[in-house]
Amino acid sequence: MPETSAPEIIAPCGINCLGCKAHIMQKKVCPGCFTDSRTKSDSCRNCRIKACAAEHEVNACAACSVFPCR
Repeated sequence: MPETSAPEIIAPCGINCLGCKAHIMQKKVCPGCFTDSRTKSDSCRNCRIKACAAEHEVNACAACSVFPCR
């Protein structure tokens, strides 16, 4: 895993997409959480954490005023 990563491959939950189980299992290049690509799995496109971050207008959970949350 690289020491530094492009911001677009860091998910709102903080996971580096290169370490994501779905990414590793699919062995496909993921465009990251911040794109609306049809190549992403349904679970990635419908992620509750990503939707919550968008609702609170933040790119990462750690930047949210209600962090930590359930």
